[in-house]
Amino acid sequence: MVEQYKQYIPFIIMVVLAILTFLIIKPFLVAIIIGALLAYLLSRFYKSLLLKTSKSSLSAFIVCIVAFLVVVIPSIFFIKVLVQQSFALFILGKQKLATGFVSNCSSSICDTIKIYSNDPSVRYQIQEFLGATTNWIVDKGSNFLLSVPQMVIGLFISFVSMYYFLKDGNRFIQKINRFFSTNEEKYGYVLSRLKKIMHGIIYGYGLVALIQGLLGWFGFFIFGVSSPVFWGMIMGILGLFPLIGSAIVWAPAALMLILQGIFQNSNSMIARGIGLGIYSALLISSLDNTLKPKLMGQKAKVHPGVMMVGLIGGIFFFGPIGVILGPLTLALLIVLIDAYIIEKKLH
Repeated sequence: MVEQYKQYIPFIIMVVLAILTFLIIKPFLVAIIIGALLAYLLSRFYKSLLLKTSKSSLSAFIVCIVAFLVVVIPSIFFIKVLVQQSFALFILGKQKLATGFVSNCSSSICDTIKIYSNDPSVRYQIQEFLGATTNWIVDKGSNFLLSVPQMVIGLFISFVSMYYFLKDGNRFIQKINRFFSTNEEKYGYVLSRLKKIMHGIIYGYGLVALIQGLLGWFGFFIFGVSSPVFWGMIMGILGLFPLIGSAIVWAPAALMLILQGIFQNSNSMIARGIGLGIYSALLISSLDNTLKPKLMGQKAKVHPGVMMVGLIGGIFFFGPIGVILGPLTLALLIVLIDAYIIEKKLH
């Protein structure tokens, strides 16, 4: 009887070690995945360097240094400006709520708004909202400061992971194939489809959303909307979501400028609002129908429903990196199901 179960001992040991390994790397799993994604994005650059240097270690190290200079340094500056503008926007909103959004307006509509805003119950609700918002900002700010050491460690692990994924990524993929003893043709199909889907998600959605955010920042800056970096970031994030898009930010902003111009009898403000609307419609929202399909390609298209569910679920499960990992996980499941169906039909 003992001899019968001996054959299972290596498998049980492997499962236990796999579970322990997962628990060890769990705190840094997201950092490792970020490293893998960066390695994928920069793989072409790495291969071109490898042809020139013929040294995988040196090429991977150079790519990591370039990635640090291009990604991390500008991100630190961006976060600094974002925090400053977010705080300025909060102070401005607090002042507006305290003094009234239409304090410089003399039309009948503004007079009606002033009457309601001076109502004691309305003023009380405004003060409650301001207090809750202030407490939320203080709480989130404290949590952010406490998490800085962990973020630094995570960043270090991401770049170390990227280095080894660049250097040994192909061998890692081959080992996975051998471990699962996957049919070569089936494995090639799954890997090819996954690469195309990843290309579609990163470039079709991610790059377009980044461009929309940058154009939004520039447009808000040109047309005099306060905190352009903050709103540009919001537009970039919302640009990832199908059926929502960046219009949910720029359309109300343009409308608010036009209404403020009407209330204050300011033709220049009305012109700025109209200009912002035209600029955003032609240069920002149009990218969804022009640039995005070209970057994604026909075979790499991700269903909007999969993208939406993957984005929302991914953010809740993985955090910010879930905007990529969520849709990618669902897409991988769909690819595996497709491969299974094709194999069933052949047999």
